[in-house]
Amino acid sequence: MRDIKNFLRLVSVEISKLFNFKNFISLFLIILVSNALVLWIFNTDSTDNEEDIKIEEKMNSASTWKDKAKVQIEANKTLEDVIGKDKVKMNNDILKYRIDNDIAPVKGHSSYEYLNYTSNYINIAVLIFIIYLSSKLYGLEIENKMEDYIYSQKFSRFYSFNTKIIALLISVVAIIAVSSLITFIAGGLFYGFEGGFKKTVFYFSHNVYEHTYLVHSLINIAFWLITAIFLSIITFALTEISKNSLISRIISILYFLLGFSLSNKLIDLKVDSKIISYTFLPYANISNFLNTPINDYFTFTKGIIIIFILGILMYIISSTHLNKRDI
Repeated sequence: MRDIKNFLRLVSVEISKLFNFKNFISLFLIILVSNALVLWIFNTDSTDNEEDIKIEEKMNSASTWKDKAKVQIEANKTLEDVIGKDKVKMNNDILKYRIDNDIAPVKGHSSYEYLNYTSNYINIAVLIFIIYLSSKLYGLEIENKMEDYIYSQKFSRFYSFNTKIIALLISVVAIIAVSSLITFIAGGLFYGFEGGFKKTVFYFSHNVYEHTYLVHSLINIAFWLITAIFLSIITFALTEISKNSLISRIISILYFLLGFSLSNKLIDLKVDSKIISYTFLPYANISNFLNTPINDYFTFTKGIIIIFILGILMYIISSTHLNKRDI
């Protein structure tokens, strides 16, 4: 029982290192500024061209939502050269599913729709901040030459190492939860909080599914949480191995941005896509399996297994590297 109390006490100390006043204010400002920018984009009226005006006129002349959906299906086909055949097929599959299963779209916007819309924008900034914190948790001790002192205390180095990992995971969950909550509230203040239990339709890993807006939002948050945990462990392990927080930060951010760009093009990876699908690069943004057309070689299950194995390997390598210096 005493060991558990000591372990929890050390975890709380590590969490307090991450959530000092400076980091807390920085995170809060990142979320607020990101929401302000996205709200501006979300509410900016785009200039309609002649083709858009014609489509809008047809939509307005349609008497029911199903007729409007059919007009949109035909309009989407004209966009194949712009957004690609696969994206058009996905959008039309969603519309056809709505028509066949009588799932009318919700009128207007809601906090749930806003939360799902903004995730790709706000969470990029939040994930980069998480990478920064993950490198700092171990990097501060290296920079201040406190590493040997801390690991020479009555607790073993491996014990202290694991308290940092647990503290990091708890902190990442808290950051994603707070970020999602603030974003949800921001969306609710502008568009209202209703509609959570109304049905919506979304595309996930080659198939169309129906769920409530609430469930869809929770799935989206869960996918970003998986990505955040994976990146935080990779960054922390790289910091321990390289003994340089700046190097680990640069590698992790480059991996995330390059992998994020690559994962946005999963459907376009035709050359050696089978080989690429077994690497960790395309899965930097696991949330792209939601509402994105995916090449058949890429599956959500494969992505989860690959990043889980890589995370475990990085943990083993970094903890083994740490213990070797005890000998």
